[in-house]
Amino acid sequence: MDTAALKKLLADKPIPELLPALASDVASHSLLPVIDAELARRAQQLQDLQTFRNGIASPVMRLPLEVISEILLYLALQSEDTAYSLWWRKHTLVCRRWREAALKTPRLWSFADFTVGFRSHSVLELNRGRAQDYPLSVKFAVRPGNKRYWAAGKPLFWDSRRLRTLDLDILPKQAQTFLDRILPDPHPSLEALKVTSRFLDMTGKDRAPVPDDLAIARLSDEFLLDMTPELRRLFLVDISYSGLLSAT
Repeated sequence: MDTAALKKLLADKPIPELLPALASDVASHSLLPVIDAELARRAQQLQDLQTFRNGIASPVMRLPLEVISEILLYLALQSEDTAYSLWWRKHTLVCRRWREAALKTPRLWSFADFTVGFRSHSVLELNRGRAQDYPLSVKFAVRPGNKRYWAAGKPLFWDSRRLRTLDLDILPKQAQTFLDRILPDPHPSLEALKVTSRFLDMTGKDRAPVPDDLAIARLSDEFLLDMTPELRRLFLVDISYSGLLSAT
């Protein structure tokens, strides 16, 4: 037990501005900012004391943040589904320390799934910020309803320079429009690109493709050879490929 840290915590003194302010004849409203600052300091002090107490009572609380981070990564990366579903977040409810470890592990937040209709885009944007500069893995259903994330002139949800994998679920008529939107940008970290053509009936349900559905993906050789130096896996599902590389 780190008794020195506990002694330092208990011997903590008020902020320097508080006592002089009380000793001087100042208006009451002028004291409010100083008192608020002292309240915030004491609230943090009580929280630190609670953390210290929990560390004594529970061995789990004594785990280093790095170990907790590895545990969360193990839980999150068991499969693609567990990574994108973010179900591992329930483990951050163990205590404040586990949440702190999660927030300090950018890789945990680097998976964004835009194919889940009920997931709030604001939550996805919050998680993107938590991922910091870690390369992103994105699942994206290209639909007219989320065109604000990919329309020409609009910023993409992701930075092309920090995109690791991109899994697209796309309507045939929008396939090339979307690809043309992303092809001009270099993707130095992109390792995998998957484009799946989705065929829907008038009610929005899946249906079998017909000849008119055929989509041809025109991926420039410059994109495949120069703009994506780390690309190792390219999947085109129900999409024909047109490019010089198709002849080699």
